[in-house]
Amino acid sequence: MTKIRIDGVEYEVSEPAAQAVAKLEKIHAERLDEAEKSVKAAKSEAEKAAGERDAFKAAAEKAEKARLDAADPVKMSERVQARVKLETEARKHIGDEPKLEGLTDRQVKETVLAKLAPEAKFDGKSDEYVEARYDAALEIVIKKGNPALDEARRLSNETRTDGEKSPEAEAYERNLEANRNRWKGKPSTESSK
Repeated sequence: MTKIRIDGVEYEVSEPAAQAVAKLEKIHAERLDEAEKSVKAAKSEAEKAAGERDAFKAAAEKAEKARLDAADPVKMSERVQARVKLETEARKHIGDEPKLEGLTDRQVKETVLAKLAPEAKFDGKSDEYVEARYDAALEIVIKKGNPALDEARRLSNETRTDGEKSPEAEAYERNLEANRNRWKGKPSTESSK
């Protein structure tokens, strides 16, 4: 006879019975391990599915916000004004070529920077980096001044002795008006004179 312990109680059983109980305990332990592994795998899959669901939900919310922002007339007006301001500023530094239509804001800034800071490289750089570099370059140009622009401004403020503006001043004002109307896609009536 052999003694076995089940749930803290000791029993005296025959050797074949003890072996049968040991075999059943081993089978039970293996099945318990398999069940625990299955539960862990199911929890892992459930967490993965929840993560994917949350990612899709966040993407859907972002897309909906973008759709609403695109339809918002105030935000659309702000974007148009910002773009017009960017292109106007860019034209001061790069002239009428290259064309800016179809370029992203970043590409416009990189085009301006190619002229103002040709040593600048932007591969792998963030939009924030390009923005900061653009702002810094414009600040430097403003501090140094633009001799041609300064002369045009001086001439635009000059008046002749008869009280009329100089031809240079008139040409400068026509050019300013043409630039102000450029966003409309047609030349101003004064610039065509």
